[in-house]
Amino acid sequence: MTAEQIRPQICVFIAAQAALMTVLQEIPTGRQDKPYCLLSLALALTGLTEPLAAMIYGAVCGALCDLLGSGRIGFYAAATSLVCAVVSYWLQNVWQNRFITRSLLWAAAVFTIIGANFFLFRAWQEGSGQLALHYLWRILLTYPGIFPLYGVNQLFWRRRHGARA
Repeated sequence: MTAEQIRPQICVFIAAQAALMTVLQEIPTGRQDKPYCLLSLALALTGLTEPLAAMIYGAVCGALCDLLGSGRIGFYAAATSLVCAVVSYWLQNVWQNRFITRSLLWAAAVFTIIGANFFLFRAWQEGSGQLALHYLWRILLTYPGIFPLYGVNQLFWRRRHGARA
């Protein structure tokens, strides 16, 4: 397959995942502490793509998080795109793209994005202690979702490119 034939298939595959993650993120669980499935998808793609592509995926996933949450595109679109570009750059150019490196960078990225949202917009409100637990649970629920998404995408990439991603 040529690159021109592969590119649309990858875009459709990622769009289908984004749609699925949007649905999963919005399923009522009876609790407010739900994972950011779209954030997990954006970070999973950082281990497989160039920084520019990771930034675009991060911006799209972050914008969807914003639209589902507040109805306005803003914080998550900007923060996720920036963090995804940085993580992808570090995995491609600074550190070796290995399991432990990805795991640590993804943990830092999830904490940075969700933690920054808490500290910038919620930490100064009354009852912020309870909100801190809510955001901590969101971090702990979002992080594990990155690994299966990375595995699925890595298999797809490997199958499409015929080499190890």
